Amino acid sequence: MSQTQSVGVVGPSDWLYMATVMQLYLENVADTKRVEELPPRGIYEAAIEFFDLVLSAVDTTSVPDNPPASISNYLIATTALRGSQPIKSTNIDVVTTLRQFADFVRRLAEQPHTTLSEAESQAARDVAAFFARIRSEGEAEAYEERVRFGTPPAVLAGGVPLSLR
Repeated sequence: MSQTQSVGVVGPSDWLYMATVMQLYLENVADTKRVEELPPRGIYEAAIEFFDLVLSAVDTTSVPDNPPASISNYLIATTALRGSQPIKSTNIDVVTTLRQFADFVRRLAEQPHTTLSEAESQAARDVAAFFARIRSEGEAEAYEERVRFGTPPAVLAGGVPLSLR
């Protein structure tokens, strides 16, 4: 059995850094109820790219540029959403919520130095919880890969073999 993936197919660990930074950023936005500045440009663009891939999987008007990537990211998003939000079980509700999250993240760029309403602050908390779930899934996937491919525990502990410490 092959261990290769299709081009563009990713797992939650591929989004781990972006999800971590977005979670922390959005928690801060929710706590302060202010959008002071965006997260680092590359992180923000990665979040937009993630949502673009996710939503292209459910776009019924066109075929995604990379169907395997879109579908794998949609699966990551739906798993994270169902684990982070009390949501109805219909696909329509899931897609609607994912679109709302994508719109919220996009609107951040339009609102520098803006005070958020209570509803917007709650939206920031919801999206932060969504990214926290991706982070958690990504950490689990990364750990599982290390274990599966036999990385010694001494190296897992800190990247330096115990014999060299």
